[in-house]
Amino acid sequence: MGQIIAKHTDASGREERIVSIRHEDGSLVVREETKGELTQQVYGTRAHVQMVSLSESAARLAGFADNMAAIGRFFSTDDAYLSDLMDALDAWGVPYRYLSTDCDRSGGAVMRGA
Repeated sequence: MGQIIAKHTDASGREERIVSIRHEDGSLVVREETKGELTQQVYGTRAHVQMVSLSESAARLAGFADNMAAIGRFFSTDDAYLSDLMDALDAWGVPYRYLSTDCDRSGGAVMRGA
């Protein structure tokens, strides 16, 4: 999973979101996993994972290279989601790869690459 940089639970205590980060094969990978009732309603599965992978050069361009603390600050509030990071990367013109997958069923993966 990597180093957990954010963990949020909604007010009802029925939905949890965990954001972690790791270095893998020369890339910086940010992973967001959600679990709970809302995830079940949205994705049809109790747990869902989505990830963004940035090459070292893309991470430097975004100001995140070798700086996990910067990404940690990005996700420090309850209202910062992986989609917000993707919106920022798109606005900055920073290429990334995206993977979305459910955790309960085989298959169910969506990939997009840069």
